[in-house]
This record gives sequence, C-alpha cells and structure tokens, in this order.
Amino acid sequence: MKKIICNLFLLSLLSLNSVADDGTITITGKILPSAVVGFEQVDAIALSSNDLFKDATIDFGSSELEGGFDAVEKNFYVKSNNPNGVTIKIEPNAGEHSGGGLTGENGEVIGVNYYFDGLNTYTMGDTITLTEDASDGSTEGKSFAFAPNNTSGSSYQAGIYDTLLNVTISLP
Repeated sequence: MKKIICNLFLLSLLSLNSVADDGTITITGKILPSAVVGFEQVDAIALSSNDLFKDATIDFGSSELEGGFDAVEKNFYVKSNNPNGVTIKIEPNAGEHSGGGLTGENGEVIGVNYYFDGLNTYTMGDTITLTEDASDGSTEGKSFAFAPNNTSGSSYQAGIYDTLLNVTISLP
C-alpha cells in the first residue's frame, strides 16, 4: 500500500511537470482613419481610404456693374471616424490668381475675401481645423464665407469671372 501511494505521488509530480504551458493566438485588425467633407450633408457617403472633399460650385449669380455681388456663406459637413479630427486646406489651382480672386476672360481679377467660421479672415494655403474628433456628417459644422470685393464704380468688363480652388483634407 505504501508503495502504491508513493508511486501515485511520483506520478502526480511527473504529470505536473509534463503539462505544457497554454499558448495564445493574438488576432489584430486596423480600421484606417478616413473623412468626407462637403457643403451639404455627407452622412450617406461611405468612408474609404481616400479622404474626399465633395466637389461644390459657389455661384455669386449675376450682377450689374453698379450692384456688386453678395457674399455666400456655406457650412461644412464632416463625416469622419478619426478621433483626432479633420483639417482642411484651400488654395488656388495652378495657373489661377494666387489670392483666389475671380479672373475674367481678359485677365481682370475681382478680389475675393475668404472667411472661416464667420470671424477669421482665411489666407489661401492655411490649414484649419474643422473638427477635433469623429463626426457623423449629418450636422452643420464651421462655416466658410466667400465675399467678392465690391465692383461698384469700377470699369470691369462684362463676362464670366471664375476661379478654381483645390481642397486638401487631412487627418491629424
């Protein structure tokens, strides 16, 4: 009997030492940050690996020379999964007026002042923060105003005046 108990004791020690440690499997995945920005609701647009500004046209309408143009203000809508927010940079397209002015067929320029969030004058090429966290794209955010200089009393020729601006969306 002593011998059986002793053998069982030795077997139990051996079996404890022969048990392998449990291993693990680590599974990871990464969701890439992305954003969609526009001047209308963007909540229905799917986020993708390409950050996107939904193209927009700002139309000041027609004006008589003495009437001038009224400013146009638009609100940004931002959809993003980035917890660090979204920034935007606006600058003239290559070959356009460096200040973002409207250029006529004869090269005349109507200056345009740009304003961010109703208060701050925006300088072309500056990076500004639209959001500081993720957003669903369904609510109005900060605003951007386009205000052409007054043409009253000047000698601008009749015609179409326009400019093309590039928009860069970044995720800090």
